[in-house]
Amino acid sequence: MAHYARQAGDARTPIDHSRQLFKEQLKLFSLKGMSGKQGSGAPIIMDTTLKHSAGETRRHEFIPHAYAKPLRGQNVGILGNESAIESFYMDVTVNEVNFPFRKEGLMTDQRTIFNTRKEMSSQIRDHFAQYTEDQPFKVWSGVGFEDDDQDAWESATDTNDRVAGAKRIIRSTGAAGYEVITPTSSTTYSGNFDLLAGNGCTAGALAQTDILSCELIERAAIMARTADARNNDSSDTITNTYKMRPVKIKQGDQNLNQEFFYLFVSLEAAADLRFSATWVDHAESLADRGLKQTPQTLGAVGIWNNVMIIPTERVLRFNDGSGNWFSRNLLVGADSLFCGWAQTTNYTEELIDHDKGLSVNGCEIRGEKKVNFNGVDMGVAQVITAG
Repeated sequence: MAHYARQAGDARTPIDHSRQLFKEQLKLFSLKGMSGKQGSGAPIIMDTTLKHSAGETRRHEFIPHAYAKPLRGQNVGILGNESAIESFYMDVTVNEVNFPFRKEGLMTDQRTIFNTRKEMSSQIRDHFAQYTEDQPFKVWSGVGFEDDDQDAWESATDTNDRVAGAKRIIRSTGAAGYEVITPTSSTTYSGNFDLLAGNGCTAGALAQTDILSCELIERAAIMARTADARNNDSSDTITNTYKMRPVKIKQGDQNLNQEFFYLFVSLEAAADLRFSATWVDHAESLADRGLKQTPQTLGAVGIWNNVMIIPTERVLRFNDGSGNWFSRNLLVGADSLFCGWAQTTNYTEELIDHDKGLSVNGCEIRGEKKVNFNGVDMGVAQVITAG
């Protein structure tokens, strides 16, 4: 007698789908607390006023400190002895950024366990959230607003200028050494090539032993804070070197402002730092004194000489073509990046093919640019290490 029987594991057995979806969660790291309006002294300057005026470009003007000498005495003439004021400008251009998704067929909703329209709109929101956090690291690192060719900026032969101005790039040499790199042939520093080939680096090419160290962090902060905007002669004219301004953060019960730099480091560089003997001793010293992390340091490795070290996978890296990777760690101060919007997120839907299909899109008109005046990156420097 024949019996109808379907064995366990038969491919024709109906599948009971779990009603829950596993989705990759967005990263917890956020730049929200580091942004503000122009004049706020925040690292990231948010400007949405462009949507209230015509055009696609917003011009920002900058007047550096003039370093004027005082005129002393009642017999000194004023006319003819006045100091000049210099001003520079930079333009931020915006363009469309779209994240579209599409659904085909009336039966698609019947064959899925989720609402496709709702899920596509959720994806647009999440993509823009990620885009808003990824873009600053690209732009800080000298990658253009519209440059999405990751293979190019990670290449060992990349010779694009990623840093502008003197005292804006420092590299590790060994486990505790450092070298401030000076551009050799122009006012800008050429990408990865000089670092890997040793051109302009008296210590030679980068190696995997050139790791992030406490001394490198301290020297990077010194480099940023001691840049001088004057010539070393009696003229005192403005040059293309400026001090980076730290970010002022309120600390303690008395709301006293303390000055900090943020140092964003790759996960690999952070691991090298945490396992170094100097850092371990530093961490143990804090614990012995009963010091606790402040809310500003949550998510950070810690603080060294008023530099807040924050590990993130968003730090850009490049390679030497032989499997060795290096990190463009970023020392960030005040007024380092402009983010401009002519249109914030606009969500649209369009039914297609006799309402059988659905196309959805999220569109923003926006642009990001590293703050650069007179050929100098004003608020960011690169700290190059292995990792």
